[in-house]
Amino acid sequence: MNDGFMSFEPENFGFRAAPRRADRVPTVRRLSRGHEVVLSDEGFLGNAMIPEVGWVYRDAGVRAQSMLNFFGNVAPFQLVLYLRPQHVWLESLYSQRVKWGWITGRIDPIDFAQKTMQAPFFRWTRLVEALLDSVGSDRLIVRPHVAGVNVTQDFLSVLNLKLPPRLLHQGSVNVSPTPQWVALMSRIWEQSQVEGLASALYWANIVAGENQNSKVVGKASYFPEDVQNQLIETAASDWAELAPLVRETKRGEPVAFLETAKLLRGAQPKPYLGALDEMCLDEEATHLIAKLLPYVRSHPRFLPLRLSGLARRAQFQLIADPKNALGPSLAYVRRRIK
Repeated sequence: MNDGFMSFEPENFGFRAAPRRADRVPTVRRLSRGHEVVLSDEGFLGNAMIPEVGWVYRDAGVRAQSMLNFFGNVAPFQLVLYLRPQHVWLESLYSQRVKWGWITGRIDPIDFAQKTMQAPFFRWTRLVEALLDSVGSDRLIVRPHVAGVNVTQDFLSVLNLKLPPRLLHQGSVNVSPTPQWVALMSRIWEQSQVEGLASALYWANIVAGENQNSKVVGKASYFPEDVQNQLIETAASDWAELAPLVRETKRGEPVAFLETAKLLRGAQPKPYLGALDEMCLDEEATHLIAKLLPYVRSHPRFLPLRLSGLARRAQFQLIADPKNALGPSLAYVRRRIK
């Protein structure tokens, strides 16, 4: 919940101060009464791809300073940051980029990786240093988001709360689409540009939803092995350098970052999926078509055809049973317009 403290404008994406009448914002009202409030949005520090690929939270320090300026005089303020190893994070980021294709356009995964790796804040040490300069070590909490860590449970522990039993085995809400689904979305975007259907990809995702995790997800990579090796090497050195920085932060646990760095030094690249344009998309395309077909009959283009069908049905009822034609005809109409 960002409670209105988030701007989604491309030129100003990230945390923003509350509206002019801040006293009406629920968060501010609760803080003024002495309550503790959690605000959460993955875009508070900006975005990795907005306004352009390679942005990677370039103005995160400014965003954090804005948070401090607004909340520093209202209540005790803490910023909790979760970091993922770069090679894992970039796979997820590219998948998200394709899902956003209807507003951001298509990009080759290798070009995407190279542009992102060139960003200064691709090394999390630089991001943490900027945040330390903005809000201070007493207000910054940095946690690892790595395999085996239940982030929900970990975040609640930061708040001195326990995870409710009903959430112990809850599946992830934000599931990763299959690589084939990502490839299909990429092709839909490209074709929509040719045919002038600007929002085709947006509506395809709205109607069909995302395919659930497949066995392939996580076992192969969108990036060639040489790119993966670059990512792993960067992550290993970066996480080793993160440890002493994290030690300066509130509730810092540098050992967790050192252990991750050690594991990364022995990590191997995953098999390369290959070019998205060369994937077989039969299953995903069939799934999408099956989801879209029910909406075809409601298209205005087919309204005359549906009306003629209703007229023929009513005519049949009048001939077959003129005394009781009205009831069956109305029932048929109700079924057809649902």
